[in-house]
Amino acid sequence: MNKITKTIAGIVAVVAFVAVAATGASASTFTRSLTVGSKGADVTALQTWLNQKGYLAVAPTGYFGNLTKAAVAAFQAANGVTPAVGYFGPLTQAKWEMVAAGSTGSTSSVSGCVAGAMFSSTTGASCATGTVSTGTPSTMDGQDGSVTLSYSPYVTSSQTIKKGETKDVYAVKLKATSGNVAVNRFDIHFSERPWLDFSKLTLRDSNGNVIATKTLSSAADATEVTVGSDYLVRFDNVNYSVTPANDPILVVSATVVASSDKITGQTVTISLPSGSIRTVNGKGYTDSLGGLQSNTVVLSQSGSTADLYTRISPNTPDRRIVTTSVNTTTNDVVLGTFSLKSQNQNSTLNSLNFSIAKSSNVSLFQNVRLVDGTNTYGANAVTASTTATADTVTFSNLTIGLTQDAWKDVKVIADVLQNVNGVSASTTLVKSSIVGVDANYNTVTTSNATNATANDVQLQIAGISVGAMSASYSLTTGGANGNTTGAAVTFTFTATNTGNSDVYISKVPGVALATSTVGSVGNPATASSTITYVSANPSTFAADTGSAPTSGAYVIPAGSSRTLTYSGSLDNTNGTAGIRVFKVTSINFGTSAATPTGSAISFNLDPLTVTPSLSAN
Repeated sequence: MNKITKTIAGIVAVVAFVAVAATGASASTFTRSLTVGSKGADVTALQTWLNQKGYLAVAPTGYFGNLTKAAVAAFQAANGVTPAVGYFGPLTQAKWEMVAAGSTGSTSSVSGCVAGAMFSSTTGASCATGTVSTGTPSTMDGQDGSVTLSYSPYVTSSQTIKKGETKDVYAVKLKATSGNVAVNRFDIHFSERPWLDFSKLTLRDSNGNVIATKTLSSAADATEVTVGSDYLVRFDNVNYSVTPANDPILVVSATVVASSDKITGQTVTISLPSGSIRTVNGKGYTDSLGGLQSNTVVLSQSGSTADLYTRISPNTPDRRIVTTSVNTTTNDVVLGTFSLKSQNQNSTLNSLNFSIAKSSNVSLFQNVRLVDGTNTYGANAVTASTTATADTVTFSNLTIGLTQDAWKDVKVIADVLQNVNGVSASTTLVKSSIVGVDANYNTVTTSNATNATANDVQLQIAGISVGAMSASYSLTTGGANGNTTGAAVTFTFTATNTGNSDVYISKVPGVALATSTVGSVGNPATASSTITYVSANPSTFAADTGSAPTSGAYVIPAGSSRTLTYSGSLDNTNGTAGIRVFKVTSINFGTSAATPTGSAISFNLDPLTVTPSLSAN
């Protein structure tokens, strides 16, 4: 078809459309469904009509865009077509035929018909009877169609539903034959008073299209069929088309009330007895369906009130020495990173406390704050201990959002006061102090939370960091029959002075290092171990004193590093086979060559471990 021919065809279609609307004829111009992205003469025709009726305020373009979609949705809403989403399909085209032909259904003589309805809400008869319409809507094709009903396993039986949750509770499958059939009423039955358990019921198809909703707020929203055991909830004024080419699944979902003392863990039976679903076909004949198996749900007494979990975040700093200042504060020291998670519901954290344990009863911090991503909250109160060694820090007026089932990190940060030296601190999130509300404005619970304690921070004016750690051994022999008698052991590490003053490490191995020796599981006997020699690289500094390994100390100037190597032995004196663990548990240092002790680093030393397997003599 050339361009001129296409143009003439489009003009003819528009003229034909306008003629149909003007004369009230029942023939439809439309041969396909129209939606966003559709193009052509039929789109132009639709836009022309919508423009004439005041639904569309722009000139026809032949392209179905968002403005046309909004105009169609307005037409649907004004004429009782649901859902009013702007899709110009068979149901909306049928309604257009009625409106374009000059009939709105407002003068029906059929009982139960109201303006815009296609079928009676009380009898199921076609509202086309009498003066409503010039013909049956095209979705109801005039055929003597029928529909069969079956139970669908789309919904899981015996599932547990918590307070505030919405879940699918019953599903059926429909199959039409010989013609189109419309569902115009849907009843669902419950074994106990549904308005005490559920706040809303929703009827939809398995594609997610909402067909009807029912709010339950009192006994008036249900019908008591049998006192105490059978209650009916009706979705009426339903208008859902089932065609032979489509076998839809209709699903009922229920929203459990967020808070109720009537929910005690009971099992509720949900059923679809005979006559629960009513249909009407293209000739106006009605039918009632039902009699399917029941389904059950368990209503959880614990409910879906948010329950918080706590833990130390994987992102929290390791145990470490923080070098402090003699005459100024040391800012932005992270005392710990903590994680919280909200189960069952989203929630908002409103307040919580931290306890900061101290190795000495002195004032340590100022400007303690809680950081949530880019948000920082100052402490509302810091209660310094006077008789014990723990301070309490309180944060309130928080608005920290917790997404359901997702861990959220918060940091505790503080500034260390000047001249704090030789004090360690550990920070604990106090479970009992946590206050928050969930998405249903219930107070959160903390049954799964624990007191979470972050790694120690050691605050020292003089400090060292330890790196490049290694441990090695070689087995020694000499026992009877050449059996192993022990192992020669070597420990090496590099110590870096992180402070502003010289620090000293003793040249006496037993003073510089604390060690331990343990036996294996099932063979707890220990062997003897000794560290007898130490060497240093650089080999000497002017401030070094004494001669190794009997006296004196090695100096590490501020900002400098020194690699120390210790040699020793592990003896299998008890004469049994097994694995022996020999490790360095702490490294001692001080600020005086005469007294090279007083401070220690005792964490992150796992690399300074050997595990020889010793044979029996």
